[in-house]
Amino acid sequence: DEALKKAAQTYRPIKGSYVKSMPADALAGIFMNVKGEQFLPMMQSNRSLQTLLMGINQAIDMDNIIRSVDGDMAIVMPSLTDNNMQMTMAAKLSHAKWLGDVDYWKTSCPAGAKIANWGKNAYFYTDGKTSFYFGVTDDKQFFSGSDQLMAQYAVKPSNHPIDAKIQKLIVGQKLAMVINLAKSSDSDGSGKDDAISTVTGLLTPVFGNLTSVVYTLKVKD
Repeated sequence: DEALKKAAQTYRPIKGSYVKSMPADALAGIFMNVKGEQFLPMMQSNRSLQTLLMGINQAIDMDNIIRSVDGDMAIVMPSLTDNNMQMTMAAKLSHAKWLGDVDYWKTSCPAGAKIANWGKNAYFYTDGKTSFYFGVTDDKQFFSGSDQLMAQYAVKPSNHPIDAKIQKLIVGQKLAMVINLAKSSDSDGSGKDDAISTVTGLLTPVFGNLTSVVYTLKVKD
């Protein structure tokens, strides 16, 4: 109970800086407003998130980047298949002092991997299989993505964002996760949308034509 209460205190009301950045056809999005130094221990104890960032963490000090977060943060997964994991991350920063460490990251990359300049305060990492583009805007926003275009749009409004009703459900919450059940993950022809089809099939008689699920954290006083 103490751990749950402490976790709840870590999350602050979401201001909505990135709700328009999630495309309507993206598979999932997680939204929060946190101070990175408080959020980092929670992130480190989450096996799923650690697995997601494991390859990147070998070359880029993501822990240090997370520590600099202070404000809205969004992690969006446009799609997810066995052979194609895509992700964008956007966050408001209190500072970007870790940019001074990038030159060291370049020299300490694992064999076969590299970090190179991409633009002003922007870089990309690649190991031949995985790519990760990241950087900081002039107004101290962290942006990142699996490719150059995704990274650039992580902090920009999407041309076709999630529905305005869903955006309203996110703003003001302590934590929100949006799952797009209408999203087909069968883009590679592997039939990986079976799980989503099963879920929607079970829920349709109860909820009707269900296309999105919004999960929020409810905190008791």
